[in-house]
Amino acid sequence: MKYVKRVIGAVVFLVVSGFVWWAGMNYTGYCHAEGRYLSDEEKINLAIKNILQTYPPVLTDNAVGVIHSKRPENPVYYADIDEFKSTNNECCNITQVGGEGKNDSVSLYSRITGNISGLVHMRYLVRYKDETGNQVSKPYEIYPAITNCGSIWSGI
Repeated sequence: MKYVKRVIGAVVFLVVSGFVWWAGMNYTGYCHAEGRYLSDEEKINLAIKNILQTYPPVLTDNAVGVIHSKRPENPVYYADIDEFKSTNNECCNITQVGGEGKNDSVSLYSRITGNISGLVHMRYLVRYKDETGNQVSKPYEIYPAITNCGSIWSGI
């Protein structure tokens, strides 16, 4: 009987220790699927890649007290990640909290599950041609959440 209690105690200890190890590694940003940590640069490049795939974003215009939200009709696309970075110097950094006036922050639960490693603060220019053919640039700012393995978190 004493032996059975020890075995059960050892199994419980191993299970709890394994869970604590897994959650702790997730909390620190470890990607279990790849067996490594992604660098901030890798996370930023993955977020930029996502931006380029969904470009242009919906812009909000508050002209004459009426709010209009729409995608620019004649976007000027970025050729690649390098052009995006060179056009938007210091565009991006990894943070755990959203910007001023935003309630976004990475929760403890999100960190220990690995659902969100951090937020990629992105400030960049949305470029498009207006109705006269002139190129216009409007600043845009977002905070996409990124998982430990570099996916943009969908919120699901």
